Amino acid sequence: MSSPMTVWRALERHAAAHPDRVAFTYLRFGAPTPDGRDNVRAEDVTYGDLRDRAIDYAERLGTLDRPAGAVLLLYASGLDFVSTFLGCLLAGVPSVPAPPPRRPYARIAERLTGIIEDAGVWVGTAAANVSVRELAFLTPRLTELAWLDPPAPADRGRRGPVTERITEGAAYLQYTSGSTSAPKGVEVTHANLIEQVNALDERFGHDSTSVMVSWLPVFHDMGLIYSVVTPLVLGFRSVLMLPEDFAARPIRWLRAIQDYRGTHSMAPNFGFDLCVRKVAESERQGLDLSSWQVSADASEPIRARTVTAFERVYGSYGLAPTAHRPAYGLAEATLIVTGGGPEHRAKWLPVKRDSLGNGQIELHTEDVWDVVSCGPPFDGFDLRIVDPETHLEVPHRVEGEIWVSGPCVADGYYGKAEATEETFRARLSGDHSQVPYLRTGDLGFLDDGELYVTGRRKDIIIVRGQNHYPQDIEQVAESAHPGLRQGCGAAFALDAYDERIGLAFEVREDVAGESLAEVADAARRAVAETFGITLDTIALMPTGTIPKTSSGKIRRSECRRRLLAGVLEVHRVFGGASPATGPADTTGTTGTTGTTGTTAAMPPALLVPALRLAAARIIGVDPGGIDDHAPFAQYGLDSLGAEELAGVCAQLLRIEVPATVVYDNPTLHGLATALARLQ
Repeated sequence: MSSPMTVWRALERHAAAHPDRVAFTYLRFGAPTPDGRDNVRAEDVTYGDLRDRAIDYAERLGTLDRPAGAVLLLYASGLDFVSTFLGCLLAGVPSVPAPPPRRPYARIAERLTGIIEDAGVWVGTAAANVSVRELAFLTPRLTELAWLDPPAPADRGRRGPVTERITEGAAYLQYTSGSTSAPKGVEVTHANLIEQVNALDERFGHDSTSVMVSWLPVFHDMGLIYSVVTPLVLGFRSVLMLPEDFAARPIRWLRAIQDYRGTHSMAPNFGFDLCVRKVAESERQGLDLSSWQVSADASEPIRARTVTAFERVYGSYGLAPTAHRPAYGLAEATLIVTGGGPEHRAKWLPVKRDSLGNGQIELHTEDVWDVVSCGPPFDGFDLRIVDPETHLEVPHRVEGEIWVSGPCVADGYYGKAEATEETFRARLSGDHSQVPYLRTGDLGFLDDGELYVTGRRKDIIIVRGQNHYPQDIEQVAESAHPGLRQGCGAAFALDAYDERIGLAFEVREDVAGESLAEVADAARRAVAETFGITLDTIALMPTGTIPKTSSGKIRRSECRRRLLAGVLEVHRVFGGASPATGPADTTGTTGTTGTTGTTAAMPPALLVPALRLAAARIIGVDPGGIDDHAPFAQYGLDSLGAEELAGVCAQLLRIEVPATVVYDNPTLHGLATALARLQ
């Protein structure tokens, strides 16, 4: 009997058959050239080299006295991550991909500590630009780990046969994004990985000539499974870049697809939105996307307006009408559960807004949400729409909780038996087969065999694919100013298909007039600095007016409903609160290179006006309202905006400007001074 396929055995097969074939390419972006073009350096690794590097790492792991536990991998992307991840698989030690520490540090420190303790991490490996010693102030736990350097390039062919050590349980732990206080590691098995790759291949179609192009972070399930594991198992090339390099200049993704004749890629909705809003028409000149066969769209609510705009803009550059493939998935099911094949075009249904959340879905022509189809379930998945209270399956076009069963569903949460039983072992009422289902916590409905996702059963807020628990946001906000009443606030997404966040909070009775603006600014700044996200709307309310249940729990959904309907009792609302109309159609009018640069050094006095205009455009505020010495976070600049501003600075000055320069100098005056020193 032949051994079952694993990721490592797939690498062994490709390394034996094609040792000199390029497996991965990593793109490094430096300072722009004098004419403003990207200065990019490509690093390749072949299947033979990759095998040698992974063996080197596995052998060094084997020399350590190790307790039971996992290996922490602090990488955003890169060839070193691929080889260390494979080395862990070979050694039979579960790895834990995690984001390298970056500002805001407060949140990542707590999250890293929680992951290290939960997974029993005993050794770590980090990207070359991550200094563990310098980051020791974040959490003492980092200094308690044994740290291994990533494997160095080796002479191909010097490694002989090796034996993969396969242990029962997780091949790796995928920690779900979300609450800082209780991280949960999904136990993804070797079988889960291979089953997911086979399902992706059946639906999206790959062969040896396929080319993946991805900016997704490898610590995220989308980046790891589709951009690393899938190409590796199936034997085709993958081209990787850092997510911050994409955020600074989204055209880099599209140009890489053109230059490498990319055929497949995957991104969340915001990635496609950035390509519409932040790539100027001048940057798109000569772009050829005719090789792009599958642009999978997943990880967060998919907006029909974004799909329409992306297809309209890039269809004229060769993008096929069948390329855009909305999909649905989650880490607990390894990655993707539903998605369209080559015969599917993106489509949506006009659902009456007030029917959402009320069971029966009504289609209408006015006051509707265009709910995007995420396609039919992948082969092998059993997907049901279930009443979350009765556990009875509901008919088509009736909203309920999405339940999933199949070979890609993970074993459970590491070390959390109760949470595993509740989430991974659900049973349908009246189903005598007693098949266990994964409760996704997502709401949706089926129509003509295709899944339409409508929101979350719980109050989780999703921004750029990252989960944020409202209680975390509320706690940070209330600690930002004594004028906010503790335990009397609600954070919520302003709509199911919208990344805008609203915050409603009661204020103390002695807070009024001009001091309300001070309170709102403090809350907005604290949330931006802690979570890297922007509060679009802040409603400050009189004491005793926030909606609560009879047991005293905050009714976040009701608070949101009243705010959007204009019936919430408030002192004052900062920002705009109305149902979203989608991103502004700015096609061809904006881009990261909108300011004409010069190679001559610019003093701070000249930099400040240019930076003011750039920051105002990114944030969406009046340039005259930005004070030279006020923190950017006060005006709502989040982490994505900071990366975009760094990209604008790089284009303006023709120098390399990491996003950390913006984080470290978060005012117009401070940033201008820092940039003057860099020139």
